[in-house]
Amino acid sequence: MLLTSGQISMTISSFIVFFFTSALFLSGYVLQQQTVRNIQTVLAPMKAAQARSSHVHAAVPGKAKTTTAKVAESRRKKKSSQSRPPATQKPAAWNGVAYAQVVSRPEDVCNAVMLFSELHRMSNKAARVLLYPVGWNSDTTMLDQVSSLLDLAADNYNVVLKAVEPIKRSSTDGQQDSYPLSLLFKLSEYSQVLHLAPSGLLLNSGPLDAILSSPPTSPFAALPASRTKAGASSSSSTLVRIRPSTFEFKRVSAYLAAADPKLSEMQLLRQLYDTPDASIIFSGSEESPILETRSLQRVSAYFQAASVFSTTAYVHFSDPSLPGPQYTIGREALLKAKPQDFEAGRVWQGVYARYKQERLDVCGLGTEEWHGSSVSVGGGDEVSERRPRKSRRPAAKGKEEEGKQEEGKAVELKVRA
Repeated sequence: MLLTSGQISMTISSFIVFFFTSALFLSGYVLQQQTVRNIQTVLAPMKAAQARSSHVHAAVPGKAKTTTAKVAESRRKKKSSQSRPPATQKPAAWNGVAYAQVVSRPEDVCNAVMLFSELHRMSNKAARVLLYPVGWNSDTTMLDQVSSLLDLAADNYNVVLKAVEPIKRSSTDGQQDSYPLSLLFKLSEYSQVLHLAPSGLLLNSGPLDAILSSPPTSPFAALPASRTKAGASSSSSTLVRIRPSTFEFKRVSAYLAAADPKLSEMQLLRQLYDTPDASIIFSGSEESPILETRSLQRVSAYFQAASVFSTTAYVHFSDPSLPGPQYTIGREALLKAKPQDFEAGRVWQGVYARYKQERLDVCGLGTEEWHGSSVSVGGGDEVSERRPRKSRRPAAKGKEEEGKQEEGKAVELKVRA
């Protein structure tokens, strides 16, 4: 049967319409699936942030609160069930090593949780330990936000919580309770622990992991205060590595109890461990991966912000005229403390702004008010005691915007994950 020209034209037209209709349908389907995947990618971190925020803000006034007694009992149960992960879950280099923080004041808890949050984000394999005063478990005046932050560290970041008794320290009024870094010697279940001084920002744990996983040569080691070479006469408390043992803990405790109260803990530890291998020296680079914000006041003409963030592992806030990045400071005081060099000023402003943002994201806390004048920071030795006003409850996010406006535009930090 022969087809007429009209029938042929109709067949061809129908095929063309069918082909382009199918192509249009398939392209629309592909675009729809891509859109769905993009939406899921965007919503995933938001859901995680909402879950974290709902946990952190449980202590905000107006919401349901957990009594201190219940929180303490819950924490004791967690501690009794917590133990170091089995050795089969970690490479051999990570067995028995830990990042450990000691907190003695409620206002220092958030900084420790921020550090553990970054280690968790970086999938760091070392254990995480937080030491806090045993009196907090029974203190009915303890802020609910502190209990929430301790639980956040244990639940979300796999932190082992340890309530510790104070060490007796000599003073002009006799012996007083103290919670020094020497308490880390008590962690005899670990072969080596690393402590980072607050307040600070962890940017890259790689160089610190190399120090933590290397074979210990001394029960105590710290950065030289002079940043020159091993055997320096003084040590910085910014980075401390300790090899815990019951023997060393008893030895250090007795030494601190009988020592001159005018000497800082770091000076006493340097006297007790006066050996060249008691200094932490980073190999492979002349530049230390630890950035002290006070060092930004004096930089060379070749200083570049990008190179700083590519080589920095930890930023320690040590400006002598400021109380810390967690406090709201007047604009005049900030401008006075800001480095004069343009590039250094951008780095300085950027790390302060980043700390405030991470404090809000991780702890749900805005900046606190500061009513003091200035703080003295020792030349590489232990940072002198800071005495802020009473801590506030978690601040609303609206108030955080005021602090951002004072800080100005933050520098985009190029940080290695």
